[in-house]
Amino acid sequence: MQKTLTMIQRLFILLTAFFLFGCSNWHFPGVYKLEIDQGNKISAAALKKLEPGMTPRQVIYVLGSPLLQDPLHTDRWDYYSYLLPSGRLKPEVMHIVVYFKDEHFSYYEKR
Repeated sequence: MQKTLTMIQRLFILLTAFFLFGCSNWHFPGVYKLEIDQGNKISAAALKKLEPGMTPRQVIYVLGSPLLQDPLHTDRWDYYSYLLPSGRLKPEVMHIVVYFKDEHFSYYEKR
């Protein structure tokens, strides 16, 4: 004999599933949320220290190692930063591109 689910049982299963999936967006008081930080932390003060004519080693000393160095574009370094503060749903993303000319720092731009 095959049992079928009644309409009330189906509704209970559906509401339970919606409740369980919906709990992921709730913020329970007293629960610690971990802050996620990835990439290069670059402050405005560090960017002010950059001067045209600096060598790549000096730029690394000021900003740190770049996250991406494209072997096809040796005159460009990319610095990325991703920060998801605890308690927020939207991350803070920063992308800085450092350009070199004749193996010396030329300028940077924020994207």
